[in-house]
Amino acid sequence: MRKPHRNRISYLVLTFIAGLLLSVTNELQASAWAAVISVNRSTGYGEFQYGWTSELNDSPICFDASGCFVLVGPWDARGSGYGGINNPWGISRKVKIPQYGSARDAWFLWSQSYPLSDQFVQLTWSSPVRHDFLQTCYGFQIFQGSSSNTRTGDILPGAQCGTIPPPNLVCTLNLPSEIDHGTIGVGETSSIEVDGAINCNLSANARLSSQLSNAPSGLSAKMLFNGMSTRNLSVQAGNTSFKMTSELTVQPTASTGPAQIYFMVFADFY
Repeated sequence: MRKPHRNRISYLVLTFIAGLLLSVTNELQASAWAAVISVNRSTGYGEFQYGWTSELNDSPICFDASGCFVLVGPWDARGSGYGGINNPWGISRKVKIPQYGSARDAWFLWSQSYPLSDQFVQLTWSSPVRHDFLQTCYGFQIFQGSSSNTRTGDILPGAQCGTIPPPNLVCTLNLPSEIDHGTIGVGETSSIEVDGAINCNLSANARLSSQLSNAPSGLSAKMLFNGMSTRNLSVQAGNTSFKMTSELTVQPTASTGPAQIYFMVFADFY
């Protein structure tokens, strides 16, 4: 929900465990994200959610003359022989973009056929891979070519790929919903540090990261976690604290007046 306050950085908070959305805006321009809510390791069924509210990337991502498939599903860095999709032909929810098509082209076709955000249960993993999820994640990906041949996809540029959480783990991410930078002069950088916390029922490892979803011309921003853009934390059962720093720089080309920047903040558990 957008609130018109001056020079504010606000952000979405998402957890890949509970899919908790603490703040919503209709003006996101971020790339696609997807999350694994839970997985039944015995049956191979999982509960997933995704969001692809808007897309600005016009760079070509399809280089096959027959076109390319874009879909959301499991992906594995080790290739399709592990937990990732190895044949896009059999996936019903997909779009096909032409040669030299972009992520924006894929988003437009997706918006014509499917919800831009959704949550669903799906049988995804067969028994050989149900217990080997260390490098598997769930995200939007592109497959070069439109044939039924077995092959491995690539995660879309800038997309967030949600990892599969450990069994029985339930966590929440606690952050302020807004960071107000007040008035910043041209050529100046404002840096504000706030407290954050992760609360889990079991010990786990967590990876904190962020995704800039929109920035007016002449403004640059970044989010740091304990001084790093991506931060790995050892989370104990109970509350684990960390520091988050919001940095906003006003370039000489920036227009004067109120400005808002939105971030998505992700907590990935493994």
